[in-house]
Amino acid sequence: MITIDKLRTFVRIEENLKERQVLAIWAKAADDRVKEGEAIVNVRLSDLYTNDQGLLVMRAYVKNNLSKFRVGDSVRLHRCNPKEPLAKAVLLEDNGDHLVLYFDRYSEGEARKLDTRLNDWMIDRDYANFSFILENAFSTLESSDHKSRIMALINGATAPAFTNDKLEEIEYLIKKSGVRFNEKQKEAFYKAVTTKNFYVIQGPPGTGKTHVLALIALVLAKVKGERVLITSQTHRAINNALVKIAKQTGYPLIGKIGYHYQADDLKYEGGCVANAERLSQLSVGGERFDYYTFNESGGGVILGGSCFHLHTARLKNTYFDTIIFDEAGQLNLPVALAGMVCGSKYIFIGDHCQMSPIIVSDEHSEEMSKSIFETIFTHHPGTMLDTTYRMNEEITKFPSDTFYKGKLQTFESVKKQTLVLANTAYPNILGNERSCIFVDLAHQKRRMVCDEEATLAANLIADALKNGVPAHEIAVIAPYRAQGRLIRKRMWEHEGIDESVMDVIVVDTVERIQGQERSLILISLTSSDTEHLKRSADFYFQPNRLNVALTRAKEKVVVLGSCYMFDTNSDDLKHRLWISYFRDFYLYCCRITQID
Repeated sequence: MITIDKLRTFVRIEENLKERQVLAIWAKAADDRVKEGEAIVNVRLSDLYTNDQGLLVMRAYVKNNLSKFRVGDSVRLHRCNPKEPLAKAVLLEDNGDHLVLYFDRYSEGEARKLDTRLNDWMIDRDYANFSFILENAFSTLESSDHKSRIMALINGATAPAFTNDKLEEIEYLIKKSGVRFNEKQKEAFYKAVTTKNFYVIQGPPGTGKTHVLALIALVLAKVKGERVLITSQTHRAINNALVKIAKQTGYPLIGKIGYHYQADDLKYEGGCVANAERLSQLSVGGERFDYYTFNESGGGVILGGSCFHLHTARLKNTYFDTIIFDEAGQLNLPVALAGMVCGSKYIFIGDHCQMSPIIVSDEHSEEMSKSIFETIFTHHPGTMLDTTYRMNEEITKFPSDTFYKGKLQTFESVKKQTLVLANTAYPNILGNERSCIFVDLAHQKRRMVCDEEATLAANLIADALKNGVPAHEIAVIAPYRAQGRLIRKRMWEHEGIDESVMDVIVVDTVERIQGQERSLILISLTSSDTEHLKRSADFYFQPNRLNVALTRAKEKVVVLGSCYMFDTNSDDLKHRLWISYFRDFYLYCCRITQID
């Protein structure tokens, strides 16, 4: 049984281990930190300047960036000891040979003192403990009238309940708007907008979950006049949902709470979702947004923000009629509970077969290690959207059989869509009629970078572009950011890849590409060192990551790897099962060992 005390223990164990891990990394020599991707050395800094978003930033020029840092990470700048930082910043952009660092108003003074004449600065990962925010949420829950209701829901003691209130108005709005649902989408939509307490919607890849989410939010706000919160594990997911709602429905009362650097993807053709760092600063259509939030006569509103914001000055004391948890499969229980305590009803939309919560400790029980989505799904699975409008039949079959018990089907019009290039220099890869290709380069002892795969990836991209594949329909997925940077470097060096498409073609890790789709997906598996793979099996062979990577492709997925990765031995039965999924996909593919 899940209790508040168990949630507190979970947070304490996680934060203590994270802190110990960072301190252990800082204690290592600089060369070792660099090899592990945890530091960058010999950095040269530019002068401070204000970028187009009005943010105070600085460029950091690097010669060899092998770091695991990703955009949004907090970092610290120092000369020799990461325990004694001279400034703290947020990584705003990673352009390979230079980073862009953002300094907020609290770190501006430190940034102005940095000596930009030096070229031996170091960048290390920063550590921030936000457990006090979750403790505030737990304390709020303990004194709340909603405690028994929320804990009963989490423990499976409550079933969804429904009402027919305003059903006629809802049906009229849907009919008038000309929206078309398949049967499972229709079931999920009506259950969600008529629930009196909660509902669960599982959205496998390409099944239109964000389309359904947008209409749920519209009806709750426009027809029922509710205050609706859209929340998720990442600001990117929140922004994606808000933009979808704005574009699809045209509903005017939509806003976002977050840092300005977390709002760069709120713009879309024909508009932009308003963003502010606090609710009191947000305005839509010339009026303060919080008027609508607290005054029912203003009508329903749709607001985006993180669960943490509900317990800080950004959104504190703001209560919502319905909270929609998007990508709920990535939210751990304490963070989700921090959101639930500020709402009356909940819609959990996600997929526990895709990306899962990041949990660093293995001390937790199985029930505490699950996401909020899987926790609720276990007791009340709700509706699974079962038709993908993205992948063709061949690409769909493997994830359907492996992860969805054969229930995921392909929409008729996309079943036979294929990408077969007639004049390609790689006829057995890009000219192959098969949609799932595994190119076995048979390399050995590769860990976090592999030049053979990076070079071939750049060559395949250049060939695809030459043969008419649009740049926006190509993406590359790699397990490590260092490999992604190497691929981008090889792309920059390639004569057949114009500079104008470099920002169009996505090269990223699987975590950053969930929710996206492309006609052609290249996956660089990178690693073939069996000892390295054994040590990193929890990360590398995670089935959810494999599922997400494969299902970004609409027409063709080309995997670059080495058969020697399958020589990885593990005493862990779970890891052996996971490795078997990779081997099964390898056998499912058209395997190429000789590149024509």
